[in-house]
Amino acid sequence: MAPNTSRRRQVLQSAEIAHDKPLFTTHQQRFSPKKPSQIKPPISSLITPSIRSTSNAQPGPIEFNLQTELLQLHLLHLHAAEVERDWQLSAKKHLHRKFSNTATAHQRMRSKEREAAERTNLLAIREWTTGTPGHEAAENVQCLAEVLKELTALTEPGGRCTRLVLAFAAWHQGSEEVRKRRNGDDGAGDEPDESSLAFVDGLDAAWHSEHAALMRKTSLLSRQFESLPQPMQGSSLAAIVSACRQLLAGEVEQLRIMPVLEAAWLARERAWVEKSLADIAANVESAVTEIGEPAWRRL
Repeated sequence: MAPNTSRRRQVLQSAEIAHDKPLFTTHQQRFSPKKPSQIKPPISSLITPSIRSTSNAQPGPIEFNLQTELLQLHLLHLHAAEVERDWQLSAKKHLHRKFSNTATAHQRMRSKEREAAERTNLLAIREWTTGTPGHEAAENVQCLAEVLKELTALTEPGGRCTRLVLAFAAWHQGSEEVRKRRNGDDGAGDEPDESSLAFVDGLDAAWHSEHAALMRKTSLLSRQFESLPQPMQGSSLAAIVSACRQLLAGEVEQLRIMPVLEAAWLARERAWVEKSLADIAANVESAVTEIGEPAWRRL
């Protein structure tokens, strides 16, 4: 037993020696030293040892303020959506309640205004017909309706007054063009031509006949308006009567002013014709003076 035990120990020792000794290859000239099994520390730990050593130190006041602000911003951003949603809901509720009350008050005020206007209009109609027999009150209403109808027919597009005014406007525009050609303001040059010797004629007889008929018509409507009693101020009836009276007065003034403008134009034309004839006579007289005694007298 003893020899076997000693031999076993020798084998184990030789195996340990073989394990510690590196293997030799033909590519090596010598045995490589055994590498240590301990892991080397990273290079960063060797370069910045002071940072690791001071990482556990207390932050300064600047770092503390920055961290506090960062925490506040984080909390603000974290609850921003919820706070904004709550604010919008609160604003909607407040505005809905406010404008709902305003709309209700507006509707109530409009209702009161309509009731007051109805009372005013009824009182105005009652006063407009107070103290007159029934047939006269009906005549007032009928007269007002007829005047409104006639005035609308005269002043609407295509009405008699409208056509008369358009004809006068066309005549006035033609007169302006004649005056510009005569004065050389049309850009045609300084050479006289036949158009520069044209003169303005007055409006034709048909226009004057229609003008006279409309003057009689508007005068009759004005007298009918004057015969109506004045309604109570502030009522719809008073507003209608006042608007019709103003429109009728404007039409009467327009009809009155158009013949005045025509007369002014014709007066200027007569003055221009007389001046042109005087210039022609002066030119003829000067030409005769320059020629002297006729040739047949010299024989």
